[in-house]
Amino acid sequence: MNTGVIIAIVLVLTIIVVGGLWWYLTSGSSAATSGTTTPISSSTVGTAASTDPIYLGCYQDSTDRILPKSYPNQTSVAACIALAKAGGYKYAGLQYGGECWAGNNIPTSTKLDNTVCQTACDGGNGGNKSGYGSGGGCGGTWASSVYQI
Repeated sequence: MNTGVIIAIVLVLTIIVVGGLWWYLTSGSSAATSGTTTPISSSTVGTAASTDPIYLGCYQDSTDRILPKSYPNQTSVAACIALAKAGGYKYAGLQYGGECWAGNNIPTSTKLDNTVCQTACDGGNGGNKSGYGSGGGCGGTWASSVYQI
């Protein structure tokens, strides 16, 4: 093939590609270019899995334990939640500054005022400094700061 034929083929292919692109962008077949929008159903809003735990509150505990699985000597909210999540549990709770508990049933015991669960975490992550919404902390005496994970 001579150079003139090659240049002609490249030119024709370029025109086809550019023309096709121009047609796509100006045809109105795309919602982005036609100015139309697709409404989002309210049932789909908020259905994405949240990556942050949700603080549920401060719950009274007892010897029957509101969350049965124990992870002893956990010194932060994040460490307790990570262990509970890795164990396949839906809820994590911290108590008395360094006790971590987990379970799959939401506590049904008495919900206490959040101030009861403001014991500082042994790892220094206490009070409202849990990093997961308002409230939190590392529980109290027979009181668990409970998170949904």
